This record gives sequence, C-alpha cells and structure tokens, in this order.
Amino acid sequence: DPDFEPASTPREHAAVPALSRVLLKSLGWLTPGFRRALAAEAPVLVHAHFGTNAPAAIPIARALGVPLVVTFHGADIATTARTSAQRARRARVFAAAARVIAVSDFIAERLRANGCPAERITVHHIGVDTRLFRPDDATPRAANLVLFVGRLVSKKGLTHLLAAMPAVLRAVPGAELWVRARAGEGTRETVLRQSLACRGVSIVSLPPAARGGWTAEVVSSAASAPSVGLSVREEGQSVWVVVGAAGGAP
Repeated sequence: DPDFEPASTPREHAAVPALSRVLLKSLGWLTPGFRRALAAEAPVLVHAHFGTNAPAAIPIARALGVPLVVTFHGADIATTARTSAQRARRARVFAAAARVIAVSDFIAERLRANGCPAERITVHHIGVDTRLFRPDDATPRAANLVLFVGRLVSKKGLTHLLAAMPAVLRAVPGAELWVRARAGEGTRETVLRQSLACRGVSIVSLPPAARGGWTAEVVSSAASAPSVGLSVREEGQSVWVVVGAAGGAP
C-alpha cells in the first residue's frame, strides 16, 4: 500500500546502557530497566529479523508476554549448523517462535530441513518502497546496460553472470555490465575484482549507506538500468530483483 504509514516512528533505546544490551545478547538477561523501557512502548509482538538475532529476542518476548515472530533472510539458515551449540540455538528459536517467516521457498525448505515445524513457517516475500523505486520516464535508460548489485561472494553468482556476458554481447553488441559493490563486503572480493578488471567490466565501489537506507548511487543506477542481472543458485530473496521490477527493468 503506497499510502501506508507506520502508526509510530520506530525508536532505538539509546538511553539503555550498553551493558544492558551486552548482557541481553551474551547471556540472555533482560535487565529491569531495559524491560521497562520496552514495555513502555506497549508492543503487541516482537519481530526479530535474521535468525541469528532471535535468541536475544526470546527473553524480551517472554518478559513482555507477547508473541515472537522471526524472519529468516538467507545466511542465517542457508548453511547447515556445524556444531551442537548451533543446532541447539536454532531449535530454541524454532520452539519459541509463534511464527517463522521465510523470505523465499528456498529458505522455507532450509528451515524445514533444519527442524523448524512446517506449520509455523510462512513464506512472505520482501517488498520495496515503490515511492522510491518506480518507473521514471524523466530518467533516460541506457539501452545496453546490465546492473549487478551485491556482495562479492561466491553464492551471489557473479562468476556465472560474467560467463554469460559473451552470449549477451552477441545478442546485444556493446552491452555493458555494471557491478555495484561496497568495498570490503565479500570473501572473494580480490579474486572477483581481478576477474572483472580482466574482462573490462565497470565496477563501482559504493560508499557505506545510512543505516536502513539506500545510497544515492544505487538508486540512480536502478533508475537508469534497462535490466538487472541475477545469477544465484542459493539466495533468500534478492531484493534487487524486486527493485528492478518496481523500476520497470526485467
């Protein structure tokens, strides 16, 4: 709903001592002052984004007497738990959550494989703000541009997209691949940057975005790109597919 506005502006409790937050995350101990600050907001549920954040949310939901909802996005469940402690942590989250949201069918499958009760799982895809990402006739679109936005890691499939570019060039002579990535975000960054440079691919390092926001460079790229490239095998949900669709790019 483009006219939707939240009932209240989300606030962070900066006044809560850092020690209280550390105790919550490390020991699961919710201090009385922290509990009172949260209770003053009169929440009707606690929503933890990423399963790795959910253990700290369990004592909050219990102390406030409200349901816990946990959304799994990708890396938090895509890999199999390697230790008994990791398995126990996931089992504790699955037992405490009233509802577990998977952002894609792949994530729902991974949740079931890791022991989450199927009846608690809801597949709910992530949307984007269509007031920000929308077709813009005033912005000229390049006729031969493919845009990739993501971390420089293997699972994002950039190597597959590079391998496909010769076929793209045969179909669209002069086609360009633009890679938008933040420096330092990616376990294979050096290797992929070298591979991109050898192929003459334009790669732009993005500055850090404001918390919870998009950089102007990314928004501008999304507005001008005629297509958005995606070549992943395992992904929660690529928000950039939705961004491309909202902006009219296939």
